[in-house]
Amino acid sequence: IKTLRLNTRAFSFCPQRITPNLVSILSKHKVTGIEVHFCHSRELTQEVDTALSLFDQSSFRPLFVSRAPLLAGVNDSESELTKLLLGLYERRITPYYLFHFFPDMLGRKSMGVPLRKGAELLRKLRRKIPGVAFPRYTLFHPTGKQDIPLSENGTDDFLYETDEKQKPYVRFKNWKGNWVTYPDID
Repeated sequence: IKTLRLNTRAFSFCPQRITPNLVSILSKHKVTGIEVHFCHSRELTQEVDTALSLFDQSSFRPLFVSRAPLLAGVNDSESELTKLLLGLYERRITPYYLFHFFPDMLGRKSMGVPLRKGAELLRKLRRKIPGVAFPRYTLFHPTGKQDIPLSENGTDDFLYETDEKQKPYVRFKNWKGNWVTYPDID
C-alpha cells in the first residue's frame, strides 16, 4: 500500500470527533489524503477550523479534498457555490468533485439539478474562482465516473438528448470508449 485515502462527513457533522489522538493515529498510518464532504458554506464553522488546526499543530497535514453533490435549493446558486468553493480553498481544502445527483437516489426529483443547469452555473463561476478551487463536475455511471463538459450544448463525446417521452438524458463515451446513456433530471 503506497497511499491511504479516507472519506468522511465527520468535519461537517461532528468536528469534535477530530481530536489530537485521532490526528496522531492518522499521522502514524501516513494517511495520504482525506476527502471531506461539505454541501453548504454554513457547514464551514469555527469547529471545523479548530479541527483542521489540529493537523497543523501536529505538523501533519494530508491532502484535503472536498466532494459534494450539487443540490437544488442548497448549493445550486452562483453566490452559494462561490462561498462554498472559496471557503474550502481558504481552509486549504481543494474542491475536487461536484457531483450530479445519483439517478437511483431518494430525493433526486426534488433535490437534483439538471446537467445543463449545473454546467451553466459552473461556466458562470469559471473565471471567478481560482483554478485550483474549481471542482470537476462529474456524474456516476455504472461504467465509471464521467466528467460533465461545461459547454452549453455538450461535445462530440457528450450529447444532450430526449427520449420518446421527452425525458432528458445524456449519451456519452465512457472511459472505455463505449457509448452509454445516463438519465437527466427534467
